[in-house]
Amino acid sequence: MKPLPLLLIPLVLSAHIESFAVYYGSDRIKELKAFDLVVLSPLMAKGEIEELDEAGVLTFGYVSITTVGGWEPWAKMVDESLIVSKNGWNERVVNASSERWREIILGYAIPYLKGKGFKGVFFDNLDLVDLYPWMKEGIVKLVKGAKEEGMLVMINRGFSMIKDVAPYIDAVLFECFGTHYDFESGRYEKYSGEELDWLLRTAGELKAMASEYGFTVLALGYGDPEDEEGFREFEDYVADLASKYGFTYYVSDVNLQYLNVKPSTDSIPYLLALLVLLPFLAFILFRRRLDRATSSSDRGSRLSVAERGSEWLRPRRRGPASPARYRIGSRRPSRSSKGSM
Repeated sequence: MKPLPLLLIPLVLSAHIESFAVYYGSDRIKELKAFDLVVLSPLMAKGEIEELDEAGVLTFGYVSITTVGGWEPWAKMVDESLIVSKNGWNERVVNASSERWREIILGYAIPYLKGKGFKGVFFDNLDLVDLYPWMKEGIVKLVKGAKEEGMLVMINRGFSMIKDVAPYIDAVLFECFGTHYDFESGRYEKYSGEELDWLLRTAGELKAMASEYGFTVLALGYGDPEDEEGFREFEDYVADLASKYGFTYYVSDVNLQYLNVKPSTDSIPYLLALLVLLPFLAFILFRRRLDRATSSSDRGSRLSVAERGSEWLRPRRRGPASPARYRIGSRRPSRSSKGSM
């Protein structure tokens, strides 16, 4: 599949994203090709991004719009004058309204992603605006600036400022949609009660805004891949909630190191056709052997004794096995393994 022209990508994004993944591990390029859209670490190799692009996969590179963790290629450009505080992920919160931070994001991070071949940027940590309201104007400028640089833009949550950035975004990731990881209890949990009511209300409002502004909403839930039964239960829960709003969903572990690949259904129609044809093929094979046996018997009855003798003296070919010795079956599609990242 050839990569789409950049001008057509927003149209495809809003209408045909049936699967996506958020994956911060390495490799797994073959499995990633199964998705329409993927959010990846900016550290992925350029050749891997190009390979996904050739396969028609939309690639978004991760950028935290309000923090720096020290691992990013642009982290070395952040000096102490930009630091506001630390957050729970052991990251440093930066002054997102600073002109210096704007230069780092738009002058280095975005060109870095473009140089790797990413079609879009995934901005994380917009929710920090709820703790630092004075950052909102700077965040809006960064989102708008990335769009003006020709990038597709996806944001993670940031619900309190959706209307401010809606004209400049192509997608919103609704993280912790239905399920989440409780860091205090160390368990994956489903939302319920007032928290679920808030989630459903927010989902309804987000769907309305998506229709108004034309962006796509993707739902991300969390579960424990090591508990296969529990993981499937959580996935079904997220899928049921997402279906009520028309959101495409994905479920992974909280560190996003697990690639949740679904079994491919591309070959199912061919397998079904093969299953239908197999009985007819078996019947034809049986009749051909039966006809051969009957023909040989009739021919033998017409031979003279002398002819039979000469016939018996000829080297005898090994005949086909009887139908009873043939086992006809179909190859079943195997379930894709769920590799941990």
